[in-house]
Amino acid sequence: MSRLVTELPRTLRTLVRNPGFTFPIVLVLALAIGAETAIFTVVDGVLLEPLPLPQSRSLISLCEHHPSLEGYCVMSPPNLMDLGDRSRTMADVGLARDWPFVLSTAEGSVGIRGGIATPSFLRLLRVQPIHGRWFREDEVGPGMNNVALLSYAYWTSRFGADPAAVGSSITVDGEPNTIIGVLPAEFEFPGLFGIEVWKPLHVDPRLPDIRRWRGFKAVARLRDGSGLSQVRAELASLYNDLGREHEEVSAEWRLGVTSLQDALVGDVRPTLVLFLVAVTILLTIACANVANLFLVRGVRRERQFAVRTALGARRRDLAADVLLESVVLSTAGGIGGLILGWSVLRFFLLAAPPGIPRLDEVGLDPRALGFAIGLSLLTALLFGAIPAWRAESGNLSEGLRSGRSTVGGGHKRIQQAIVVAELALSLALLATAGLVLRTFSGYTRWDPGYRTDGVLVFSAQFGRTKYRNSAELQAGFDQMEAALRSLPGVAAEGMASGWPLVGGIEPRPFVPEGSVGEPGTEPASANYFEVSPGYLEALGIALLEGRTLQSSDRAGSLPVVVVNRTLTQMAWRDESPVGKRIFFPDYDETAVVVGVVADVPPLVPGDPTPAQVYWSNRQHTRPVPYFVVTADGDATLLARAARARLLEVDPDLSVSTVRSLEDVVAGNLVQPRFTLYLVAAFAVAALILAVLGIYAVIAFAVAQRSREFGIRLALGSTSRELLRSVLFDAGRLAVLGALVGLVGTLSVAKLLGRVVHGVAPNDPLTIGTAAAALLLAATLACMVPAIRAGRVNVRSILADS
Repeated sequence: MSRLVTELPRTLRTLVRNPGFTFPIVLVLALAIGAETAIFTVVDGVLLEPLPLPQSRSLISLCEHHPSLEGYCVMSPPNLMDLGDRSRTMADVGLARDWPFVLSTAEGSVGIRGGIATPSFLRLLRVQPIHGRWFREDEVGPGMNNVALLSYAYWTSRFGADPAAVGSSITVDGEPNTIIGVLPAEFEFPGLFGIEVWKPLHVDPRLPDIRRWRGFKAVARLRDGSGLSQVRAELASLYNDLGREHEEVSAEWRLGVTSLQDALVGDVRPTLVLFLVAVTILLTIACANVANLFLVRGVRRERQFAVRTALGARRRDLAADVLLESVVLSTAGGIGGLILGWSVLRFFLLAAPPGIPRLDEVGLDPRALGFAIGLSLLTALLFGAIPAWRAESGNLSEGLRSGRSTVGGGHKRIQQAIVVAELALSLALLATAGLVLRTFSGYTRWDPGYRTDGVLVFSAQFGRTKYRNSAELQAGFDQMEAALRSLPGVAAEGMASGWPLVGGIEPRPFVPEGSVGEPGTEPASANYFEVSPGYLEALGIALLEGRTLQSSDRAGSLPVVVVNRTLTQMAWRDESPVGKRIFFPDYDETAVVVGVVADVPPLVPGDPTPAQVYWSNRQHTRPVPYFVVTADGDATLLARAARARLLEVDPDLSVSTVRSLEDVVAGNLVQPRFTLYLVAAFAVAALILAVLGIYAVIAFAVAQRSREFGIRLALGSTSRELLRSVLFDAGRLAVLGALVGLVGTLSVAKLLGRVVHGVAPNDPLTIGTAAAALLLAATLACMVPAIRAGRVNVRSILADS
């Protein structure tokens, strides 16, 4: 400590007197540590911090998975109740899902984001309402669930945080509901964000008739002493028992069990981990550059170290001085990085696309501060260790005898190894950025199979008391469509229960007549859409064979469907499907195929197009449709008029924001574009640092060999020969770095499988292009020192000799 007190002021004075050495190092470290701290803070807050629920580590998520439901987590209420009754590892199970409500107010009807849940749901989460109570078991089921629980945000905005709101009545879906409680401000169930009003289930979750209804999120709490592996083994056996007991649980269904936290962040984990790895590579390259600067500085100070050693200084004291400089510089870089990291974090949170969970919980907390401090000390060790070791073990007597700084073979090899590592890491990032770029390019080239220009889309919620059955809903559909068609400038309109990009997709099994499938195989699955006659024409989905749905396809007439090309190839291959029959187990109904339309592919590049079935919504009706309105001209001019016309037909209708279909498509590109920009920024920064690294090494080598070059010129060598020699040395390093980077990139390419789509993670074109770009940049960086080598002043060199 006494030596530290003595040497620290001298070190600070030395660094301040050398701004050309100090400032670049502090700047590079601040940028790298700031970016690393910001990304770590996001990863820590989203992936590592426990959920803000009591004893959240014992909460698990249960999902029923089906091949046609890739990425979806669903659960059937009766299946969960049966598993809960039979399990010895789960203490309690609960169900919840979002459920749109229409709230009647003095200003008119308004749609609110609602949710329905079992009484056990909040109980097992161990969340207590701040006012009132949660649901009781006798408040579940039809006619029994006329109670409501408010979120804190809705209670504050709607009722001014008045405790007297508990016990009052609100009208939901045309029926009075008693407010029985208010949830805490911090309560948000993972995956069901923004719920304003909670109600009990309107059906008995044990009802056998709803076993096929897999639209819920299921959560359970483990018993004390039970682990995740134990509950997985038990539930796998219990789920197989359900499959033998109930035909609704076919062999295609599988049960997945994960921690609730993993279920929440599973989709974004690969992307966030990619960001963290990318920024760590960038930090490593930055440390390599700083280490190179320290090595160069060490060579230039060899005579000084030799003199100090001759005067009695210990080698370990010289090494300690070098380490002290690295600690001071890394501390300054860490302070700058912490300030910069806060700015980067703010930018990330503002620019981040929707869909990343728990971002509202992210902030620079003591963990992030500790990480920044630890990272600063680690970087000091990384870039200061090698120069300190050189100061302690180098041949300092040679510098004292020669009177000039020299570069030994070991020093050169260390510098060259650092440059090779920089180039290899830079190639890995460049290749990753190239793969992400090709993924995004696939998104932008996406052809949906229908028109997107001049089309408006919006959804509507119907009061369930006003439209009590399918006949009343269909009559309402007729009135609304007629009202939209009467608007000036409307070329076509249609309704659908959903379609890709907007939601409402519901995969269900089907059994085609005369299918070419193997006997005894499970029914295939298709995405079901209930659409109005005219919907396919409004979007311009191409008719390939037969006819589309017509106004005569109504309740009471022959059930008919239109299918897409993929389903046709799946079921009948080259045979015409028109006139063939399909049995739908969920409806216990057989329909006749009357037409074939073009595929509507998924947005994600490379994902296969699923089988698709279009029912007439006059034969099968859902109460929450999506509207499409195709305009003759600018569709946005019709937005306000379309909304107003629907409200004229039904003032209690809750109409969502009217958007153009082009805006919907653009909104789905926000997240892949954000990933591309961030990874590309890291890759470009890494390339710049790597290029600066090889430039610094070659330039320093040329400066050290200036005497050699002068002598060679005096003996008859040409400038071109010297240029070729320098470029050859630089090219050797660049090629070696590229080869090491290629091996490393190919070995870890499969880890990118969940981030890149529509292109192989080891795509040779992308990786080869990245390697070529790296070699070109390295060559250009070495041109200046190479040209300088051929222009040394021979007379000055010989005179100095």
